[in-house]
Amino acid sequence: MEPDSRLLDDEIRILHLLPSLDVDSEIQCTLTQQKAEPRTYVALSYVWGDPTSAQPILLNGTTAYVTPNLSAALRQLRQSRRVVRLWVDALCINQNDDVEKSAVVRRMGEIYKNSKQVWMWLGAADCDSDLAMRWIEDIGSMADSEEWASALDLLFNDLSLIRPWIALHALFRRQYWKRLWVVQEMLGSRNPTVICGSLRADWLKFAIVLRRLMASPARRGASHGMLHDSGLLKYLIIRQADLLYKWRIYGKLSIPFLEGLIMCRNLDATDSRDHIYGILSLVDHGDFEPDYTKSCFELYRDVVKHLVKKDKSLDILTACSLRNLEPLQHMKNLASRHDYHTRHPILPRDLKHLERSCASGVSVQTKYEIDEAPRKTNSVTLRKIELAGRESDESLPSWAPNWDHKAAEGSYLLLNKSHKCHYRAAGNTTPIVKFSVKDESTMQVCGIRVDTIQSISHPNLNSTWDGVRKGPSEEWELWCKHNDTSQMYGDSRDRKEAFVQTMVAGRNLNGERATYDLRAAWTAVKWGPERMLATGTPSPIQLQMSDLDQRYDELTWTSFCITNKSYIGRVPRYSEVGDLIVIFLGSKVPTVLRKYPDRDMYYHVGECCKFANPKLLSGLRLRLLTADSSTGKISTV
Repeated sequence: MEPDSRLLDDEIRILHLLPSLDVDSEIQCTLTQQKAEPRTYVALSYVWGDPTSAQPILLNGTTAYVTPNLSAALRQLRQSRRVVRLWVDALCINQNDDVEKSAVVRRMGEIYKNSKQVWMWLGAADCDSDLAMRWIEDIGSMADSEEWASALDLLFNDLSLIRPWIALHALFRRQYWKRLWVVQEMLGSRNPTVICGSLRADWLKFAIVLRRLMASPARRGASHGMLHDSGLLKYLIIRQADLLYKWRIYGKLSIPFLEGLIMCRNLDATDSRDHIYGILSLVDHGDFEPDYTKSCFELYRDVVKHLVKKDKSLDILTACSLRNLEPLQHMKNLASRHDYHTRHPILPRDLKHLERSCASGVSVQTKYEIDEAPRKTNSVTLRKIELAGRESDESLPSWAPNWDHKAAEGSYLLLNKSHKCHYRAAGNTTPIVKFSVKDESTMQVCGIRVDTIQSISHPNLNSTWDGVRKGPSEEWELWCKHNDTSQMYGDSRDRKEAFVQTMVAGRNLNGERATYDLRAAWTAVKWGPERMLATGTPSPIQLQMSDLDQRYDELTWTSFCITNKSYIGRVPRYSEVGDLIVIFLGSKVPTVLRKYPDRDMYYHVGECCKFANPKLLSGLRLRLLTADSSTGKISTV
């Protein structure tokens, strides 16, 4: 496209797919630039695919190249006698013009909403994809019938139906479902239709069928494991189906910006910046707008700044992940190679204000500026903590999530079903944050140092021996070796209760406060749920054991720890003995930090949780700790 053809604010480009009686003939299209008029085009949702084996088409009389998947889609969608008017992002946006690209992405939700229809192209037919498409239609026709319950038992337990399940499984493992833009294109679209090869199906029927299949109690006792396999769940298709179902039935949803980022984190984006821009039309993002002139470093850093300011919360920090990195062992070298400006004045605050805030939800206001000189108090000191960057200038700071790194939603302590989370480590306090002007990788935040990691288990990798999982039992044995620690939690029953709560980070599989039956939980700890599970419909105790086991598996990327003050908790798997545990003002969970050698700054390791004596707290919950300024020791509130 020529530079002078840049779109105006009220314009779009439309691709006219010309007809042909010969299915093998060259694909011919024309591209026109016009005012955006609703319901005059069909929006195509598809995977770009491999750009290295591009195929030619004729566009406005000259040869252009598209990916094989787009070429296959155009060939399949082409009609024999009439022109098909399409909106296709690869051709209708000037991909070489960052200014135009930013402007169109800003309007992407509107473009899909105003389309006559959205066609969801899964790809060409292969294997049993036709069987899967027809099966969805057949199941969907029964979804509202009286025979639905009995039909489910047959679907889940008739081994003669294994072939359709395999076909359905393969259909949802296609690359299409991994694509980030799919979420926006489905949720914001009009009348989406799924197309695979020559077959079509209504997407709303897909969504309802999948939602009901996954919600069915019969799934637990299925004689085959197809719906337990990650293939149907791995790429968030069930979550997308659920959202679309609610969107259609109950009206438009308002999704918080951070929740949208977490929901879509496991999806793929060709451009890393699209992890942010690809969901903006679906979320409450304030005034955050697409800008493709920004680098990925600038964008991811700016997202943190924006969310801290907009939400007055530090929840975004809990999305940071070190799971695919190994920067911590190089911290000494890192600190010596950067000229960080390291001031750390201590800010005073009356502890009782903070304590009352946690209990009553009253916002605590500070009367001190962040750069004010240190002052002594007889209660508590708040430190301005500088969180630093990583090993190279190209790397993101430790406090900025890398949205290219995938992380299962259930693996978060706080952000897993965050609307149900009861964590309130710092009560209703307000974050005090300052971003360095001189060093863009440094963030200053006020918090309280509350404890230090004394012992830590091996990462929760569900190691087995003789077929029995040993993760929880090994953690229990580690705790029992620390006699002083285990005794502070009370009698044997209280200690077991505290351990089970720590094992699941205080939350049920559904995200609510943990309420597991102690007998069932302890059987799962010692033996694993597989020892008690039987065929057929599971008992309530067996279901609790299964839920607890799944909840523990969600926390694969955490380790069990014991602190210097004899508390137990879960910390990031890369935590080490000697790491600090702090509570930032405005944070719902404690944070693990690692101090740089000879520097007054810290590396953000990740979120954590600690549990206190249930008798003291009338039920286990995160407990706020403070520093005793008169002795310099850590003591409990």
